[in-house]
Amino acid sequence: MFTQSLSVDLRKASAAIPDEAQNVIDLVLDRDRQLLMDGDLITSADMQYQLQALIAVEAGLVVRLSADTVIPYGQVAEIMGVVRQSGVQRLAFAVGPPIEAD
Repeated sequence: MFTQSLSVDLRKASAAIPDEAQNVIDLVLDRDRQLLMDGDLITSADMQYQLQALIAVEAGLVVRLSADTVIPYGQVAEIMGVVRQSGVQRLAFAVGPPIEAD
């Protein structure tokens, strides 16, 4: 299996919920505004179709969304809407570690 590393500047948060789900799909909006699903480039229409197929097999599927800080909130909200329309009930957000105060 080929693994691709992406550089995404994530938003920061002070607390994170541990990932206990076994079936997690990672969606990434990178700095170039490209959408990736588990590391593969995808359109939002194809993402919706694939998520619908996955939900039919695994109702407890979790989608973990991460977006570079340069991505406008509206574009993130649009992807969130498509995820919800696909039938996904559990949407998580990937964030980076908190910024240390000087």
